[in-house]
Amino acid sequence: MKNRKKFLLTIFIVLIISLVLSIAFLIGIASTWQNKLTSVLYSEKSPLESIIIIAIDDKSIEEIGAWPWSRNNFTQLLNILPKTQAIGFDISFFKETPEDKEFAEAIKKTSNVILASEISFPSQEILEPNLILKKAAFAIGIVNLFTDPDGVIKRAPLKDSFAEKIIQKTLNRTYREEKININFIGPPGTFNTINFSNALKDPSIFESKIVLIGASYKDLRDLYNVPTAKGLTMSGVEIHANIIQTVITKSFLNEASKLTTVIIIFLISLIISLILFKFNILKSSIFSLLILIIYIIISIISFEKNYILNIVYPIFSIILTYSSLASFYYIIEEKEKKKITATFEKYVSKDVADEILKHEEEIILRGFKRQITILFADIRNFTSLSEKLEPKKVVSILNFYLSKMTNAIFEYNGTVDKYIGDCIMALFNAPLKQKDHALNAIKAALKMQETVQSLSKKSNIPSLKFGIGINTGEAIIGSMGSKQRLDYTAIGDSVNLASRLSNNALGGQILISESTYNLIKNKVKAKKLPPMKIKGKAKQIIAYQVEKLFP
Repeated sequence: MKNRKKFLLTIFIVLIISLVLSIAFLIGIASTWQNKLTSVLYSEKSPLESIIIIAIDDKSIEEIGAWPWSRNNFTQLLNILPKTQAIGFDISFFKETPEDKEFAEAIKKTSNVILASEISFPSQEILEPNLILKKAAFAIGIVNLFTDPDGVIKRAPLKDSFAEKIIQKTLNRTYREEKININFIGPPGTFNTINFSNALKDPSIFESKIVLIGASYKDLRDLYNVPTAKGLTMSGVEIHANIIQTVITKSFLNEASKLTTVIIIFLISLIISLILFKFNILKSSIFSLLILIIYIIISIISFEKNYILNIVYPIFSIILTYSSLASFYYIIEEKEKKKITATFEKYVSKDVADEILKHEEEIILRGFKRQITILFADIRNFTSLSEKLEPKKVVSILNFYLSKMTNAIFEYNGTVDKYIGDCIMALFNAPLKQKDHALNAIKAALKMQETVQSLSKKSNIPSLKFGIGINTGEAIIGSMGSKQRLDYTAIGDSVNLASRLSNNALGGQILISESTYNLIKNKVKAKKLPPMKIKGKAKQIIAYQVEKLFP
């Protein structure tokens, strides 16, 4: 396949893959996988010293009594707390109780208490603290927390939320974001946490702090899965603490926009395709793996900088682009190999054909110049013989002899260039290089003559004789012809000389040129002939008649 066509098909495949992945990403397929991968990127950070949690835990329940508690416990806590930045009750105070009046007075006196409200599902009704407590509080905020499809809390609404009201009191600032990604600082218990009963004993530690009061007692069902849970669950009040720290420290986790992710998908797919187009499969595999690792590292570093990159779809892009194009190129290569095999299967032996396929990148079928040895073998007086026989018999005899001659050529790694009537042309040192190509050509010629002599002794086979001419010299080799028909052949004056030597050789004779003789004179016994006139040559040439190989 031409490189341009291959490149255009590669780009087409890249566009299809990128488009399919982008659509899948935009409609939310595999979003759960992205959430799970993102969860492992959270690293532990230091909690703000200004945030303290008062936990209603197992010990508090054991010491104070079963839930629900009397409001007097909370009144007592507020009355002994020193001056704080804000106090948030992540506790529902919806029903009125006889203790509410004193509790409301304590709330009003403190002047910085935020109480919890809830959205009731499925009615969407907002449940608020009873009126007496609501009027006394600085503000009320929604405490509902919402899990992602994987059952893990990663995001939280900020507008009108419990955390937003506490931040408003603390920083005198309002944040109206609809939803933020919570930058969790660590596993459950990371924030400074004091159980309720101990808080009553030593309230001085809460001075100038943001105090959050909520349940961590499992029976109160305010525990959730979070990315940093490490197999545990986190109380709702500590999740609110994480939200507050995220906002105060401005460590918002910003997600890459959908457009950014789509662009990344296309770019990565394009890069992988160019690598596969440019390099072999081994190098492409290494580079693709490196790109995958680099992207994961970039994602980790980016997360540390509070920027969330999509991990799933770029990885999908790498894997799908690589596997699709690798398969596509494999099919192309197999097709090319079959094409090469079809080109050479009638020229060379199976072993040489296999070797050509192994080194096909080194074989320039468009043409190259090289010193080769050319062999022509022509049947003597075959025309007169064919006139006496039926055409069917002529073809049968010719095919039989040429088949035997071809086997002799293949035995010494020669390439059958073509059959010209009753003549056969063979090349040595093309398309693959051969160290002793001249000697191999002579061995093949001797084998051919030996085979012919052996066959002539059989009474049922007409006796034929071959005149063989061999020359060594430079020639241009390649696939030549038209789009409809190509032949792998050699052209040049050296080819013509081999043909002329064959024409001058008598039946059973092997004539070689001086250039061939100079390459094999120490290995072959050859008789120097008188200078002979060759058609197309102004000067006479020196030729040798091969007699035998030296032992």
